[in-house]
Amino acid sequence: MEWKEKISEWTGFDYVLCVQSGTAAIEMVMDVLTGGKPTRVNLPALGCWTIAGCIQSSGHQVIFKDIDENLYMQCNSLPAKSLVFAIEPWGSPGNWQEIEIFQGKKVIDLTLSIFGSWPGRKAADHFDAGVISCGSGKPMDIGAGGITMFKRKSDYLAASKLLFYGREGLRWKSIPKRFVFSHHLYQELDKVIDALFLKSKKEGKNRSRCYEVIKKAKLPLELVLPEASLNAGISQLYPVLLAKEFPLSAEDVYRAALVSRIPLLLQPVSPPYHEDAWGQLKGKCPNAERIAKRLLFIPSNLLAADHFIDEMRRFFKVLSQHSADYKYPYRTKKPSIPLPDYIAHLKELGILGKDLDGNFQVFDQLLCKLYKISEGLAQTLIQKTIYREQEIL
Repeated sequence: MEWKEKISEWTGFDYVLCVQSGTAAIEMVMDVLTGGKPTRVNLPALGCWTIAGCIQSSGHQVIFKDIDENLYMQCNSLPAKSLVFAIEPWGSPGNWQEIEIFQGKKVIDLTLSIFGSWPGRKAADHFDAGVISCGSGKPMDIGAGGITMFKRKSDYLAASKLLFYGREGLRWKSIPKRFVFSHHLYQELDKVIDALFLKSKKEGKNRSRCYEVIKKAKLPLELVLPEASLNAGISQLYPVLLAKEFPLSAEDVYRAALVSRIPLLLQPVSPPYHEDAWGQLKGKCPNAERIAKRLLFIPSNLLAADHFIDEMRRFFKVLSQHSADYKYPYRTKKPSIPLPDYIAHLKELGILGKDLDGNFQVFDQLLCKLYKISEGLAQTLIQKTIYREQEIL
């Protein structure tokens, strides 16, 4: 059985194509299902902003829908004559049955929950098409590429007509309405699909163990989607919520973690309304905004390491006892003041924050390097900053 048949067995989509990127996969599906006509597209408010940007740049109108406590998109009052683009939560299937009630076209992004499913159901039972991104850092990491999947043969044939069978390096945007077939992805998937499937069988146990570790360590964290252990898909990250009584926001904790080299992540979820271009959305998705202030991610491969748990205990203890010291991380453009030679070359100073030992640091985002600075310089930079990121939330 080749990989396409295995993808079909898992998802229920019988027609599968490989293209050169996840972005290309999204645009191809949107092209086919909308006939190239501008369409209103419903998206969950908490998700990677690149999906919203991709859909909007294709000429469609993005409509953000609020989410519930499980990170599921709320499906009440979906506009008629629109399209639903659902995004699987991290390592768990979404609310497929609720979305199925919607009468319009439906697409699902399965990238974040490889082999996640509900018992007795497949994605194609509820959706017209699906996409999977295979880029670096994704659960199905092939290095690059995207998979498009269709329920109907007519949609598959329409997509096939958009394909250009040429060299891999060709930039797809230079070919209007055509996409590059990825030979590399096609070949690599045959090598990794079996290993991924076996890994997915262990994911439920890994998730359950994650709960036990956090509970035993008495960390101020709650895991999202507790029922997901039964239907877990492969995920590189486990979403966690800060305890409601914790005195800092997820933004504050992330900045402190970055300068303290603690692998807690915030970036994968960057909601669209955190970006300048989407500022007008603030207040329209209150649950998503509230959850975003508490939402962090733990790399799934670190929870078994004792030293990681010990570091996390110390990290949260320091932040809890000295919370006032960690409420002023900033992202600041290079100010018009003299800087020491060792950071004068930086075009932007990146993140400014305090590590667990009380040292102020800036972060060179291009080279991923940290630089210690004096408290006096830190205070000057705080005064000269363009904006404080927390105020965007």
